[in-house]
Amino acid sequence: MRTAERVVPAENLAIAGLVPLSAVDWPGRLVATVFCQGCPLRCPYCQNSSILDPTVPGAVPWGDVEDLLSRRRGLLDGVVFTGGEALRQEAVLDAMARVKAEGFMVGLHTAGVYPRRLEAALGHVDWVGLDIKALPGDYPEAVGAPGGKAWRALELVMEASAEARHDASPHTAPTRDGREGPLADHTPPARDGDAEGTAEAAGASGRPRLLDYEIRTTVYPGAPAAERFEELVVQLRDRGVKKFALQEARTEGTPVSFRADALAWDVRAWAERRDELVACVSGAGFEQYDIRLS
Repeated sequence: MRTAERVVPAENLAIAGLVPLSAVDWPGRLVATVFCQGCPLRCPYCQNSSILDPTVPGAVPWGDVEDLLSRRRGLLDGVVFTGGEALRQEAVLDAMARVKAEGFMVGLHTAGVYPRRLEAALGHVDWVGLDIKALPGDYPEAVGAPGGKAWRALELVMEASAEARHDASPHTAPTRDGREGPLADHTPPARDGDAEGTAEAAGASGRPRLLDYEIRTTVYPGAPAAERFEELVVQLRDRGVKKFALQEARTEGTPVSFRADALAWDVRAWAERRDELVACVSGAGFEQYDIRLS
């Protein structure tokens, strides 16, 4: 006889910060953004390095998130969980479920280092922004940790997206920016004046849950991803990636060591290499791509 799975309540989620309104954390959506405390990676360009320590207690109680949602019903499309690493804490699963139960959509930013928890989270999530830092073998140099889990997370996202496309590809709707994108199993709350576990395969309405996603890679001079970018793009395309974003690291808010290294960058050589990366992305055959240069 199976015992009931333990649920860690959302009240246990260590939240480092809460942004009540964001138009940039989920393309085409207006969301609230929850910054979860702690991350096992040490990306040199991290702009949230102050919230990496997992021993630091949360600064925002979960009740503040629920209060915000009750006030912003009809104004927000959903909530994005980010970090740090949002999936580091098991309590994020209950938090996602409760956001979804209130009729809001759920977005997730993750580096994919907890693939089993990601698999459980996919039962609640409508959109995933997955950071692929480098080729699998380059992860120790890039972020100080192996890359196998992140690339396994990529497989999970691709599988969930492929299933959604196969089951319900005719159902599309314009996103806020006018581009056509998948519908989610839970539509956003009506606007004013408007009428580690197993992922679930369908929404409450009985329609297949449509997972949208974006795979992102951040580059800067000397980054393993920048040096072997063409091979990285081939690997992503071979795994079925159709939506990709190339991001250039910014120095603002990053650790002192990264800002110091940036002073020695060969700006002219980087500009030439950056143009090559942009050309690689634009010619790779992605169905949708974005270039975010600093």
